[in-house]
Order: sequence, then C-alpha cells, then structure tokens
Amino acid sequence: YLLNRLLEETEDKEFSKGLKKTLYRLKNKGLEVSAPETATPPIKKKDAPLPPATAYVTPMDPLGERLILAIKPKSDQELNIFQFLVSDQKGINDLIASITTPKDFENYLEKISVAKDITMVEIDLDYCHFLIKEASQKNHASGTNLPEHFFLWKKYFTSSGTPLDKAAIYTLLDTEEIKSQELLLKRSEDLVGKYPFAYWLLEWKLLIDCYKELYEIENSLIVLTDHQKESSTAEITKKTARLFFDDNNRMIFRRRLEEIAYILFKTDREEDAQSALAAALAFEPGGVASENHPFALKTVEKNFAFLKEQSQKEKRSDTGRI
Repeated sequence: YLLNRLLEETEDKEFSKGLKKTLYRLKNKGLEVSAPETATPPIKKKDAPLPPATAYVTPMDPLGERLILAIKPKSDQELNIFQFLVSDQKGINDLIASITTPKDFENYLEKISVAKDITMVEIDLDYCHFLIKEASQKNHASGTNLPEHFFLWKKYFTSSGTPLDKAAIYTLLDTEEIKSQELLLKRSEDLVGKYPFAYWLLEWKLLIDCYKELYEIENSLIVLTDHQKESSTAEITKKTARLFFDDNNRMIFRRRLEEIAYILFKTDREEDAQSALAAALAFEPGGVASENHPFALKTVEKNFAFLKEQSQKEKRSDTGRI
C-alpha cells in the first residue's frame, strides 16, 4: 500500500522506475501489490437556481403618486428590495434599497393589502423597467434629481426581454374593440365613485375659482328653480372640465387611466378595465372634448363635492370655537 502511494505521488522518474521494479518482484513472489482503491469524492449537490426577479405596483393615489417594488433574491434566505415612490408629474421622488427575508417581505405585502387596504399587483420585471424609465424621464423633464441609489437599480436589475414601448394594458385589450363600444366610455364615470384609486384631486386654484361660482348658485338670494340650478351647475362643471383638462392634463389622465385599466384587469375586473381604457383612449388628441368626457365631468363633480364637504367642516369648526 505504501509503495503504491509513493508511486502515485512521486514525480521523480528514476525513483518511480525503482518502485515499479520492486512492486513487480513482490508480485512474482505471490504478494498482493494491487493499487489501493481511490476514495470516491463526495458528489457536490448543485444549488437550486434562485427564483427570477419580480415586481409589484400600487395604483396612483389622489395626488398621482404610487409605490413600485422590485425584488431580486440574493440567496434562498435574503431578498434585495428596491422601493420607488413615483410621481406621474415629477418622476421618482424617493428610492429605498434594502435587504430582507422572504418571510418578512410576505408579511409586508400582507400588511399593505390588509391593514392599509392598498391594492398591490404583481407585474413583469420588463414592465417595471418601462415604468421606472418613464418616471426617470419625468425627473429630467421636471428638473428633479434622481435618488442617490438609482445607479444600483441598473446594476442589480437588468432587463432580459424586449423593452416595452407602451403601457402593458395594450397587450391585454383590443383598442379597436374598445372604441367600437360607446357604452364603455359612458360607464367610465362610475369608476370615480366605485374605486378610491380612480379619483384624483384637481388643481386647487382653478377648482376654487370655479367652485365659487357654484357656491353662489347654491346660495343665491334670487330664487331659482331646481331645473335652473341643475342647468347652471352642469354648465359650471363643463366649464371647469374644459379649463382643467387641457392638452397636458389630458395626457396625464390618459396615462393614469391606462394604469387603472391594467390594475383592474389584473384583479379580474375586466369590464371595468375596458371602461377605464375607453376613457383613456377618449383623452387622445382629437378624442372626446373635455367638457363632454364622462370621466372628466365626474372627476370635476367629485372634486366639487370634496370642496363642499371641506367647507362645511371648517364652518362647523369655526362655530365650535365660538
């Protein structure tokens, strides 16, 4: 055994030749000189591949802000998490990069969806790239600095697919079919009251100026019939929609409605998703005039109702202080 081991390990040719002669003589004398069995090295267990990166998104809040999460496994026990706070007008307002466990992340998602009643939808990483790129372009356009850790996003999350050039809802619904069903656009007005994430606040200065006209009608010293009040209210609502929903705001609300349509589709509410997309398409250049757009008019009405409620609260508060 020792001679065989020496033969295996030596690199000296003369010494090796001598060992072989010695082993040969021993073998001729009937002694066992077979080489020892080489121990089989343990088979290395292949590490299971880590799950692919994924992402989640919330709807926009009344100010046009939303949360986008990008998650990439670091190991089977750790996740890299990138949390983007995004504004559809200013771009990426904040970015928090952190590491957590799969269990803690699961608890976080549950807390958001249950305790805070926020809809969170899983999206493809390619669509996440589309949304982040779109938001970063808003940073450049608005003069808002990108967050400090933005470079890490590009380092850790590379896009493997073909870059998207439009909102994901257009890969799920047929626009020509949507446009052909006029009732879908009419139903879009129902979305404002049906879903909290389909209601957005309008510009306060413009809204208050128009609301003053509405207030004067409701509190007019001149006796007006219900028909006269309704007619005047409708005219002010149309005027406000025409003033607020200019070309720029029509584009902003179009993108908001495209995202609403996607959220609704992904949460199995396809008919409402179709209505949201119909409203988005009606905001296209040359589409339905703002003063006749059902969603635009209902948004103005809801904002007027909010202002009225706030005004009444302030009056009650002032009365209480007296």
